[in-house]
Amino acid sequence: MSWDSFSDGTKLTFNYFSRVFQRIKRLFEKKKPVLINLTPHDVVIRQGSQDIIIPRSGKVARVKETERRSEVIEGVDITEISYDKTVNLPCPQENTFYIVSVIVAFANKDRRDLVFPDGLHAYRDENGQIEAVPGLRRLCRPFEPARRIVDLFTFEGE
Repeated sequence: MSWDSFSDGTKLTFNYFSRVFQRIKRLFEKKKPVLINLTPHDVVIRQGSQDIIIPRSGKVARVKETERRSEVIEGVDITEISYDKTVNLPCPQENTFYIVSVIVAFANKDRRDLVFPDGLHAYRDENGQIEAVPGLRRLCRPFEPARRIVDLFTFEGE
């Protein structure tokens, strides 16, 4: 039996149900998460003996900074800074995570899609320069015992 032997109504019904099943199938397909690097350099993640390189995207997310010189202490200039709005940060997308600087992550604490390189445990060369990191980090709400410590360092009005 060939496709041509079916009536037009049967063909339309089949095509309709085929499209419906394709949409249902897409709902259950788990898409692989994607990392987009919004830093000005490639990020090298060392996992065991393998280096995973996440190339820079060409777009850099930054937080605008305002600064002013506030005082001099023992001959050293003290500059006050405040961070304003974030630029070049795309809106959240399903299964997409953005690699940003820790400052961008802190300025956008409510975003669960922002991750940053683990510079604290970085692999460094003989000159102390970071050559790779062991992974990525993401901000979360403070664990309960840490909440009291964080409260000590929170400025009034925040």
